[in-house]
Amino acid sequence: MSMKSLKDLNQAQLEATEYNEGPHLIVAGAGSGKTKVLTHKIAYLIEDGFNPENILSLTFTNKAANEMKERITAMIGVTKAKKLWMGTFHSILARILRTEAESLNYKKNFSIYDREDSVSLVGNVLTALNISIDDKSSSAIQHQISSLKNKMILPEEFAKFHAETPSEKKLAQVYTEYNDRLFENNSMDFDDLLLKPIQLFNNHQRILAKYKKEFKYVLVDEFQDTNKAQYEIIKLFVTGRTKLCVVGDDAQSIYGWRGAELENMLNFEKDFPKVKVFRLEQNYRSTKRILKAAGSVIKNNPGQIEKTLWTENEDGEMLSVLRCTDEKDEAFQISKQIKKEITSKKISLKDITILYRINSQSRALEEALRREKLPYKIIGGVEFYRRKEVKDIVAYLRVLANQNDEESLLRIMNFPQRGIGNTSISKMIAFARKFDLSFYSTMARIFEVIEVKERIQKNVKQFKILLDKYIDLQSKLSLTELTSALIDDLGVLKMYKEENTVESRQRYDNVQELINSIADFSKQNKGATIDDFLSDVSLFSGIDSYENDDNFITLMTIHSSKGLEFPVVFITGCEEDIFPLNKKFDSDSQVEEERRLFYVAVTRAERKVILSYARSRYRFGEVAYQDVSRFIGEIDPETIKELNNGVRKSSSRRRRAYYDELYQEDFDEFDQERRSLRVGSRVSHEKFGEGKILAINGVGDSQKISIAFEEFGTKHLLTKFAKLTLI
Repeated sequence: MSMKSLKDLNQAQLEATEYNEGPHLIVAGAGSGKTKVLTHKIAYLIEDGFNPENILSLTFTNKAANEMKERITAMIGVTKAKKLWMGTFHSILARILRTEAESLNYKKNFSIYDREDSVSLVGNVLTALNISIDDKSSSAIQHQISSLKNKMILPEEFAKFHAETPSEKKLAQVYTEYNDRLFENNSMDFDDLLLKPIQLFNNHQRILAKYKKEFKYVLVDEFQDTNKAQYEIIKLFVTGRTKLCVVGDDAQSIYGWRGAELENMLNFEKDFPKVKVFRLEQNYRSTKRILKAAGSVIKNNPGQIEKTLWTENEDGEMLSVLRCTDEKDEAFQISKQIKKEITSKKISLKDITILYRINSQSRALEEALRREKLPYKIIGGVEFYRRKEVKDIVAYLRVLANQNDEESLLRIMNFPQRGIGNTSISKMIAFARKFDLSFYSTMARIFEVIEVKERIQKNVKQFKILLDKYIDLQSKLSLTELTSALIDDLGVLKMYKEENTVESRQRYDNVQELINSIADFSKQNKGATIDDFLSDVSLFSGIDSYENDDNFITLMTIHSSKGLEFPVVFITGCEEDIFPLNKKFDSDSQVEEERRLFYVAVTRAERKVILSYARSRYRFGEVAYQDVSRFIGEIDPETIKELNNGVRKSSSRRRRAYYDELYQEDFDEFDQERRSLRVGSRVSHEKFGEGKILAINGVGDSQKISIAFEEFGTKHLLTKFAKLTLI
């Protein structure tokens, strides 16, 4: 038995890693080395002779899965690591569904609809049925359908046992039609990726037996975030001799609003009577004061798994509270504190995060940071693959892979503009429904749709010829060649270039970046197909793109911050009705989840926490007067201090003077919106290191740039080949 992989573990981590007798629960407190234990456990199993092909490791984000893969690869080598079944619930189950699709009467090339696609489909269903439900938006109705699926309530059951009011009966109609359309489109939504495997395994015992034989050891990360369907899947896999290890922290259960059931963790010992429980209680991340403050808040939640976090780290600074007059003053004071931190502590911008409870809070913060030339990036804003121009091209790829994908086909019918309006599309849809055809098949019979004008019929025919051409080319070109040729044929880059606006230049850059991402994907996955790439893209989330390499302040919601850590953490909007959210409508369980969310926010910090609240805030079109959050009141008074007594009115000139006095470093050339190269910008070159741009001459491929590098002096480079990174 090799101990090479276990030398860095403390006693509690070592015991949890080595135990393999039966089902076991590892209660891993914040910053206690959860990922370290999981990766060491997998490496230990393989070193001890366990076949990596028989290990299934489930996570909740691609980022977590990739981090674990990298660590395990470093320990056991790439050959063995590649054989592991490791990924998110959705990615692993999508992989299984592609293999077994025909047993569910699906084709292997089914599309995976993200939330935006699902909302669009709900909208089309409402239009087709001529229904409205209490004036709710398509988005709100999609959320209701998603909640039902998370609870494993299918349309037939909902219509028969739950739909009592007129609104619920309408919802049952929409839910049924929505699911039927998904099937007709050879598509699944995110929730189906969990529901369909349960149907598959319950109806096909032979297939279930195949995967139970495959998965001899199942490990689950962030177990407190599992919903009913995910837990059912775990229980289906884990019977007989299969080993099970689940890892989580009930104090960090923050996804009840999307179906997570904390009871899965609290009741784990009932479902698996012989379970052994391990507790990881030594925190390696935070100071003693931060842990004490977080603990003093979370203890107010009843019904927890007993544990006491402790650390050998220093006592550290007191937590600080900023009392502000309004959201603009809050943003101003945070900017001021950031500049103080940078000048006095010599920390980097990337060491700082600003957390907020709701996305709308970011606007005032962004304005202040831009005004003060403090570079920042938002995590979980408009994700790259959700941007319109990127999603448009991806929709083309989805149609090439799956001609039944009506939502994607409707999206691209008139992109780029080809004069096929909504009226013509409606007539084509009516024709398709009348003759029970797919929308794609209807395009081949467009001249039979006599209500559509001849000019538009010809345009539809030309569009169909274009699609058929690239459907045929799939088997003849690489994924990168196919996409590049398609984009060239569509003329979208030329179109964006000719528009020549700030927005069109961003769209141009994003389409170029999509080509780069496809090239990278193809390089890492030899022989990759469109299906492979689309599966990867459809399961991509905003936090997956987070890298802490660039020197920016990070802005994100508290939910997005889970699993991350920063030396300095700002927690904004600590007011009743914002954090906790909507107290007057909340049940006790919802307030408890908000408290856990506050605990997550505080425990992201390594050495400093600054909390802020505003006395008034512009909300829902009017000024609202705010009360300080109850969570600030629950913090142990020995761990917290107020930094100010509220800011008195002062002129913007005085504020500006105060800023300038505090911080002299020049960020004037930073352009957050475009991140473009400008004279004065600081850049990094892979060979010459860091430097400052002195001059830019010319445009396009012949543009030259002069840069004064710290170590190599002034260099004159072609921008196209320089591969510069803004810092």
